Amino acid sequence: MLPAIFLDTSYLLALVSSHDASHDRALEGARGLAASRRKSVTTEAVLFELCNGLSRKPWRQSAVDIVRALRTNADVVVVPNSSTLLTRSFELFANRLDKEWSLTDCLSFIVMQDQGLKQVLTTDHHFRQAGFEIVL
Repeated sequence: MLPAIFLDTSYLLALVSSHDASHDRALEGARGLAASRRKSVTTEAVLFELCNGLSRKPWRQSAVDIVRALRTNADVVVVPNSSTLLTRSFELFANRLDKEWSLTDCLSFIVMQDQGLKQVLTTDHHFRQAGFEIVL
């Protein structure tokens, strides 16, 4: 069985929006993920970012649908936020002033390191900068 893969906001946004330049690749990634029954991991922070990005009326139902689907899928682990995780993420954010990594990116990197994840479905090059393999 393949190791788990991380689901980033940019992948989820591309999956939802047919106007996104990465939409077709995101659909292909989703089909491959479903066919393989590969476990995936994301975070509550990613879900916050996703809902923020899809908060306007035409997209709001899509946000509701995808978050509900992720939270009820037995093959998806949604890592909850915690004070400890936020503190560790902020320390990475504060210590890498040379990067343009968001706090959500830093939190994702910490979770990926903690869980031994190497691959991520994303279009965000910051994951490559942090040493992870982008699979999209």
